[in-house]
Amino acid sequence: GEGYGNTIYFANTGSSAAPAFAASSANPFGLADVGSDSSPTFADLDGDGDLDAFIGENFGNTIYFANTGSSAAPAFAAASANPFGLADVGYDSSPTFADLDGDGDLDAFIGDREGNTFYFENSGCGNGGVDAGEECDDGNTNNADGCNTLCQTPGGDADADGVTNAVENAGPNGGDANGDGMPDSTQPNVGSLPGATDGTYQTLVTDAACPIENLAAQALNPAGWSLPFGALSFELPGCESTRVTIYYHGRDSLASPPFQYVKQGPNPPGAANDVTYTLSAGAPHMLVMGSANLGFDPAVAFAAFTLSDNVVGDDTGNDHRIVDQGGPGLKVTPAAVPVLGWSGLSAAVLGLLGLARRRLR
Repeated sequence: GEGYGNTIYFANTGSSAAPAFAASSANPFGLADVGSDSSPTFADLDGDGDLDAFIGENFGNTIYFANTGSSAAPAFAAASANPFGLADVGYDSSPTFADLDGDGDLDAFIGDREGNTFYFENSGCGNGGVDAGEECDDGNTNNADGCNTLCQTPGGDADADGVTNAVENAGPNGGDANGDGMPDSTQPNVGSLPGATDGTYQTLVTDAACPIENLAAQALNPAGWSLPFGALSFELPGCESTRVTIYYHGRDSLASPPFQYVKQGPNPPGAANDVTYTLSAGAPHMLVMGSANLGFDPAVAFAAFTLSDNVVGDDTGNDHRIVDQGGPGLKVTPAAVPVLGWSGLSAAVLGLLGLARRRLR
């Protein structure tokens, strides 16, 4: 690892007895820059016979790259932050793994900048066999009862985003609602759930280094606005800046009528107020609203924007955590009040005078 977040690879072209390293290459086999202060380690945590990558970084996260290749030809999948119940440890995380309790699985030990070592016991699960129709050893002998690759049943929340596996697995495209080929319930930076107003699914996607927490649908009704899909609220711990994309399934586009992305909360971040405002098409949010082709659905409405810690759009101050709630909205135009012209006003006055005379008789 190095200061700019890359993992530098030197292939041993010699032997175990006489090593000889080839010229270096950065981030091979699908690995990626993790930001800064990378600290890689490798372990076969999913038990498939090849080594997966776990890379610590400056903000205390452990970035996971599953090896979907083999021990002879590694190929790492897209990154996810703090998988399997791991957590942000503060700053400069440095992970390693060992079976310290002798139960047959690898436990995690993560160092931090202050010299602490954080222990995450692998409580795992399993009864020694993978049942028919499942992807892992889930600890029971029931066939096809919903086990996923994180060895959890649908009643749990495998990716810790606040939405249960069962809800995410029931989403569009068989639970892969952003069409990336992976179940949303296994990705900490992807969350899918029914909207608060009509029950159609909404899918939130953030950068891999910004895992989602406390994702929920809200029926937000700020004065002067109509939010036909309600709002999503979420938190991004340990996140400095990320591109956020939200897909609104069941609608083709947000381009017409021209929606705006409406937020309700403190402005500026951390202020003791609660105001309604919109995200900007230019800096800092670079808001885009329109239609996306997700493969399984050629036209899905989406909103995409950038959020940064302690910048307008974040509810809290400079705390390395982005807190947000909002949704696509349309400005409500007050109903016009009829205004009488001179002739109409004269007729109304004469009518009232006539009514008064009849009452005096």
